[in-house]
Amino acid sequence: MDSWFWNFGDGQTSDIKNPIHQYTTEGVYHVSLTVTNENGTQSIVKDSYIDVLPNGIEDIANNFDIAVFPNPYKGSTNIAYNLLKDERVNIQIYSSLGELVDIVVDENQNPGSYKYKFSAIDKGRSTGVYFLRMTIGDKVITKRLVQVK
Repeated sequence: MDSWFWNFGDGQTSDIKNPIHQYTTEGVYHVSLTVTNENGTQSIVKDSYIDVLPNGIEDIANNFDIAVFPNPYKGSTNIAYNLLKDERVNIQIYSSLGELVDIVVDENQNPGSYKYKFSAIDKGRSTGVYFLRMTIGDKVITKRLVQVK
């Protein structure tokens, strides 16, 4: 009869063939498995096999992704992002003096890819530095935009 002994590297063990284990703290863990049967015992250790990251970082990174390109830009720039879940999205552009130049989008959006164009010149403004403020749910990102001649 075969027997299994798992050591998950966090002080927890299991003698089940295919266990499920949940780590409670971030860190890098070394996992070992020892199998014993009528032919003997064999062990294997996987160094740095499990790398547990803090939940907050993973959640923020996975909610959305944004790119502004080209930047600096002539003519117009693209604002592109992906949503992984339903979110309220608000994108505003401000001048370097803090004046609201444009509201690019302000609506609830479904998961998917979105792309908008922005040009300060098209809004009656000159070349210069502008700031994009994107609010998705309760997360806020600010990006610096540069309109050149």
